[in-house]
Amino acid sequence: MGETFSEDDFLKKLGNRIKILRVAQGLSQAQLADSINMSPRYLSEVEAGKRNISIYFLKLLAERLSISLSELLNFAEKEERENIIKELNIFLEKLSHEQLLFLQRTIRML
Repeated sequence: MGETFSEDDFLKKLGNRIKILRVAQGLSQAQLADSINMSPRYLSEVEAGKRNISIYFLKLLAERLSISLSELLNFAEKEERENIIKELNIFLEKLSHEQLLFLQRTIRML
């Protein structure tokens, strides 16, 4: 994980990562919390970056979300991906309609 975060930044990034993964799987906070014997309020506070969480519960969350613990904690790759998407969107907004259609067809061939 090469980057260094303050405790507050780390907890916020971790909470946001958990929330994104939970929502992507169509789970409510209550469903995810109940599945690992955690209170929904505690999970809400973790997702908000207001509470620390034990490594044991991180392991349970990762398993329930079907990812490895290292994937759960990999913020740098996620941020890099978001930055790439933002850059691509800026580039795409500048293209003409014809250029966008050409690019769309080209991408579909990949």
